[in-house]
Amino acid sequence: MKDQNEKQAIEEMRELIHAEIKKAVDSGLITWTEFADYLANALYNAGYRKQEWISVEERLPEKSGYYLICQKSPFWCEEIIQTARWHISSQRFRGAQAGCFMDDVTHWMPLPEPPKMKGGAE
Repeated sequence: MKDQNEKQAIEEMRELIHAEIKKAVDSGLITWTEFADYLANALYNAGYRKQEWISVEERLPEKSGYYLICQKSPFWCEEIIQTARWHISSQRFRGAQAGCFMDDVTHWMPLPEPPKMKGGAE
C-alpha cells in the first residue's frame, strides 16, 4: 500500500505530465491519438505487458516450463497461488515444491521476465 508521500508524488507527476501533454496538443505538435500511440509503444518497449489469468478450461500452456498457477485449496475457502511446472507430455501441472501432480488448478499465467541485473550476465 502506498503511503501519503508516494500518493502525493504520483499525483504531482500526473498533473505535470497532463499539463505538458495538453500544451503539446493545444499547440498542434501532437494529437491525443498520436500521443496514445507513442505512449503505448514506449510502455511496450519498456517491457510492460498486460498479464491476465488464463482459465484451464479455455486453454493450457503450449510448452513445458514453470508457470504461476491458481488452485482451489482443499482445506481453506480460498485459492492458492504458487509456481508449478507444466509437463506437456502428461498435460498436467506438477508442484514446484512438493513435486506431486496437481489436478485442482483453475487458472495459470506465464511467469514475468526476471529483472535485469546490473553488471551481470544478461
